[in-house]
Amino acid sequence: GIELGSSLINRVVQELRTKEFPFLEDFVTLSPIPGFRKWLESHLNQNIPEATETCKISPDELQSLTRFYDSKNEHYLSTLQHALSTNTWATQREGAVAKALKRPLLSLCARYLVNEKRRGIAFNPVTHFHIKNGASLWRLNWLADTSPHRLKQSYGLMVNYRYEPDIVDDNRVNNYLMKGEIKYSEEVSQYL
Repeated sequence: GIELGSSLINRVVQELRTKEFPFLEDFVTLSPIPGFRKWLESHLNQNIPEATETCKISPDELQSLTRFYDSKNEHYLSTLQHALSTNTWATQREGAVAKALKRPLLSLCARYLVNEKRRGIAFNPVTHFHIKNGASLWRLNWLADTSPHRLKQSYGLMVNYRYEPDIVDDNRVNNYLMKGEIKYSEEVSQYL
């Protein structure tokens, strides 16, 4: 197929800069994260040793969840699985369960977007599109869209990709296409 992504992005950037916002320097998307929930659920449904390797979150990160669930005899990933089994926690954005899930889910999502690869490229198709067109993974957004569709897709998380058109970085794109390296911000790195 014909690659139009980069051309389309450049055209939109030029249109915005010349006609509406000439002072803009960076352009940031608000993008969905299709497949994150399915990916995480498939790993949580594996046996615990395999899931523990994939979902490297410390028991300390999930400690606050244990007060909501009877997890005396459960592995911490079973507690996480139980907590995520419904979406009721997401409708109470400031609720204690949502607050307890925030760090673990953002960490798992960062790992999914940065580390999960298929044939050397990002497993997530939206990540692949933006990174191969020169963007960097810039920010994860907690409960950015709690519609039923987004909860089913990504637990309501969304992501920002940042384009810096004045910084032509062919190395970034080449490193991604040749080595699978994804450039990400300091903010994202705190979750890895």
